[in-house]
Amino acid sequence: MNIEKLDYEFDIIRLVDECVNLQDTIGFCPDTNQIGLKHTENIHESQTWYQGCGQITHLMPKFMNKDFTVINENLKGSYLEYVIKELQKTYAIGRARIMRLEPRKCMSLHVDLSKRIHIPVITNLDALMIINNEVHHMPADGSAYLTDTTKRHTALNASKDEERLHLLFDLV
Repeated sequence: MNIEKLDYEFDIIRLVDECVNLQDTIGFCPDTNQIGLKHTENIHESQTWYQGCGQITHLMPKFMNKDFTVINENLKGSYLEYVIKELQKTYAIGRARIMRLEPRKCMSLHVDLSKRIHIPVITNLDALMIINNEVHHMPADGSAYLTDTTKRHTALNASKDEERLHLLFDLV
């Protein structure tokens, strides 16, 4: 199975509020359109929001997915911290990020090193994920999805003006 809906029902309103707040206050890494929610031990404060952004292959050999063990301390007491900890009760989570895909954008076809959990936060009917030539739409309703991103896949946002915002959790 390429995408499996998991048995979670997160509060989508709280997720939207916290993700949009981070988008407005921290901002996305300009190179990757991502904000990191976890980082490695003993890094400089200026790197905490962006250390895990981008392709893990660009961070290696210095870091592996399993090295991202620290939830950003600025998330302490937040709903995002709660979501990460809930997922970690069942899954070994490495990197955790907010990933934005702007309107009229498409990622290249690629294969990741591990499966991922997606939680759509803001989406539209024209935001799709394709895994092994199967097309999927994940609604932003508080659900979480296990995606087999070790298979050839891409994501696209064919909307003219609406962004796609997902929480992504790399499995270790």
